[in-house]
Amino acid sequence: MVLFIRYTVGLGDDTIYTRLRNSSGYFWDFTNLAWIASESADCRIWLAECDDTDSIDSLYSADATLPAGGPWVEESVLSTTGKVIGYDNTTVPIESTQLTLRQILYGYIGSTSNVFSKVSGSYVGTLDFYTCSYAAFAANMADPGGTFICKLNASGVMQDVSGVTTTTPIAVNGEVLYLKFSSSTAFNCLTAAVVNIYNSVNKGNTRIYVPLGAQYVAALGAYYPTTASGLLVYENAQLISLGETAYGKALGMIPSINWDNISQPVQLTTTTVVV
Repeated sequence: MVLFIRYTVGLGDDTIYTRLRNSSGYFWDFTNLAWIASESADCRIWLAECDDTDSIDSLYSADATLPAGGPWVEESVLSTTGKVIGYDNTTVPIESTQLTLRQILYGYIGSTSNVFSKVSGSYVGTLDFYTCSYAAFAANMADPGGTFICKLNASGVMQDVSGVTTTTPIAVNGEVLYLKFSSSTAFNCLTAAVVNIYNSVNKGNTRIYVPLGAQYVAALGAYYPTTASGLLVYENAQLISLGETAYGKALGMIPSINWDNISQPVQLTTTTVVV
């Protein structure tokens, strides 16, 4: 998001900064990604002066990645005096953010007659399914703390939270469906897997694709299936496609590796020296 203000010309790049505050008055630490009670240097985004033809005011601006949720209070401060010289909130038009997400994420209609099953592929560990409200999702996309539905083991059998076989997933409705890769038995997708969720209420099916090589990573929590069958992940304060993350790009290389060649010893076939 672009943070900006128009103010007196000629102040330079290190005089005006913008900070974010929540409803409790806490300050957002852009380095440690946390709300803190007292403002520190890491809470400040310095606005660079952009020269234009106005002899009275200049545009001062900077790009910043905002915390999920909000809207948050945006304050522009004159560092020489500590005076707040401008304020706003971080509201973004719903049609460009929330509406788009609501259209591509899956909601969940709870029923004990729903069926989670594995269509194809193989993996070690379990796929753990949860559902949450959109508000909880927006407030903490890394891990919205949703309600457990059920887990799907390597054989494609539904289990409860304790790992006991069950045919009745928890019947709780939610606006966002998400999954986690198990940590106790570290999840590892051995061949690309397709999971199907049958919802008995609307007699519909939802299919989720888990790519080859996907595995439990402590830094990544919730994975959000989309209507295009991809997975979204919250990383570096952004919700992005799994394929666009550094982790996802590494997975993308796996199918192209010729393991037969790699597993064989290297053989010298010529003695010609090129200089």
